[in-house]
Amino acid sequence: QTCALPISPVLILMHVVSPPIGFSDSGLEAPMKAATCVVVGVLILCSAALAQQKASSASDEATLRALEDKWAAALLKADTNALATILADTWVVTYVDGKVDNKAGELAALRAGTLKVSAYKNDDVRVFLYGDAAVVTGRASMKGLENGKAIDLVMRWTDMFVRQNGQWKAVATQGTPDRKSV
Repeated sequence: QTCALPISPVLILMHVVSPPIGFSDSGLEAPMKAATCVVVGVLILCSAALAQQKASSASDEATLRALEDKWAAALLKADTNALATILADTWVVTYVDGKVDNKAGELAALRAGTLKVSAYKNDDVRVFLYGDAAVVTGRASMKGLENGKAIDLVMRWTDMFVRQNGQWKAVATQGTPDRKSV
């Protein structure tokens, strides 16, 4: 059989903290108070952890957006030292034309001047966090020269990052021509 009396959580909590007048202490008062303290403590810890996770996520997102800005600036200046700090040693890229390259190849092209970026602007940047991994997507307008040929394109890109030793590093990039510019 079930009890038809309405019991609210507030009444239960009031009973746990202080039994109603006229009820005797049956020996359960202390364990119930302890259980209530444990539950409240767990809820407080969970709330604090969630707040910290949200703050950490916001910080990670800001860091990744700053890395994308630093990357764009490094391309414009052919700053291979800055770019080397962003790219993991195992970074791989698939360019809009399907050509595949790696960190060493990208840095060598910038050092040799076979890749010269004269304009580069990101927009529509979005960050998706997955613990110690992240996917950053965006759209870029780029002008310059590659092997003496003019580059003037708008592309969609996807960068994959992994946190290594507390630092975010790009591990893969995919570029695709933006349909609106084709």
